[in-house]
Amino acid sequence: IIVQPLISNNIVGYDTIICFGQDPLPLIPSNGDPTGGNNIFIYTWIDSTAVYDWQAAPGVINNESYDPPELTVTSYYSRLIESGMCLDTSNIVVVTVLPLITNNTIERDQFICSDDLFDDLSGSDPLNGDGTYSFEWRVSPDQVVWDPAPGTNDARDYNPDETIGFPGEQYFRRIVKSGLEDCCRDTSAYVTLTSLAAIENNTISADQTICQFSVPAIITGEEPTEGDGNYSFIWQDSTRSQAWTLIADANQADYNPPALVDTTWYRRIVISSVCDDTSNVVLVNVHPEVINTNISTLSGLTDTIICHNQIPGDLVADDPGGGTGTYAFLWEYSIDNEVSWDDAPGINTLAGYSPQALTGTTWFRRRVYSGECESASNPVLITVLPPISNNSVSEDQTSCYNTEPDIIEGSDPAGGDGVYTYLWEASSDNTNWSAAPGDNTGIDYQPGPITEISYFRRIVYSGLSDCCQDISPSVRVGYYDLPTGTITD
Repeated sequence: IIVQPLISNNIVGYDTIICFGQDPLPLIPSNGDPTGGNNIFIYTWIDSTAVYDWQAAPGVINNESYDPPELTVTSYYSRLIESGMCLDTSNIVVVTVLPLITNNTIERDQFICSDDLFDDLSGSDPLNGDGTYSFEWRVSPDQVVWDPAPGTNDARDYNPDETIGFPGEQYFRRIVKSGLEDCCRDTSAYVTLTSLAAIENNTISADQTICQFSVPAIITGEEPTEGDGNYSFIWQDSTRSQAWTLIADANQADYNPPALVDTTWYRRIVISSVCDDTSNVVLVNVHPEVINTNISTLSGLTDTIICHNQIPGDLVADDPGGGTGTYAFLWEYSIDNEVSWDDAPGINTLAGYSPQALTGTTWFRRRVYSGECESASNPVLITVLPPISNNSVSEDQTSCYNTEPDIIEGSDPAGGDGVYTYLWEASSDNTNWSAAPGDNTGIDYQPGPITEISYFRRIVYSGLSDCCQDISPSVRVGYYDLPTGTITD
């Protein structure tokens, strides 16, 4: 009776873990060649998905090693060896198949301006594998070459580095690993992070100073650059009593402000896709308008009347207000009914003005300057009457002593304002004059009985406060001596 030794050294492979659909490594003897039996060995590989219910493994038969196919479920393997009268079953090798990793998603595409920050890329909690996961974030500029993302790239979520590859587009995805030696891997769909270059060259100009109620010069803006190249504009203003406020319908590169009553600040906001930029601030400084510029004659009359070649009274004015508080003056005159104005003659830069003698009707006004403001006063009209003319009286005459001479007739005068008053004067020496006796205010004059040689003249008055007057030539009224005689007996 021949007794063959037991088969020994029938040890193959080792337990391993793979992921769904992977091809495990071949099962090979792990302790050298078997011994025993008649040293002629026949190999049979069997497999099972549940420890029991064994069956012949597919593929190569009677080979000391075995290469399992791709697996989708956990599988068990064993090797049978026959040699002579002996049979031996090897250890059982378990190939554990993990389910594919699922739920590997990240959120979301982002579009920002380069002066902003991306939100963190939020990754979902993955499922399957062995339930324990590691992560790797990768980045690509072209969706072809993928490199490890900079910074901390092994966490569930990822904080993008805005300084790497931006402005521009970068693509990110997450690899989730699980199982023995990370046998299960899943790569998420990529997300696109786009960073536009921040808007540049958004400047407006320039500060200016105007007078109240004036329209400022147009505020011009430079043509912006960067962003996405398409720009829209918003203008805002602010005053000492108002915060920044949107200006309705101001949507052009430049802005033409309306007339202003108060100092105002302006700025422009440029919008280009997700980018916006606020310009420098431009100040329009508004000086209060000049007030209290009325002028008048020293007597208080707004207008006045003088006669030809007379000097009118001084022109005076209210103390001005508004402006910057510091004032300059210029007096002007017009002789064409305020159509054109020229600098007044003489000293014309003081607060008041002393006109020179006038030969024609003239208008005066005062311009007041303060900062960016100026104001013209009301005009004062000084009416210049023509000189009185045609003031003549009848010729010399001689009457009988102590008798009433003929009426001294006066001509109808001309000039002045056309309205006349009269005063007749008398003199005994044609030098010293006094009001003629009797009714001395008519156009003509009737002297009384003459007892001495007398002289008479007429003064004609016209205009405001008798500003015009003219003295006629004098007329001599003589007398004849009474005849003398002697009465004899």
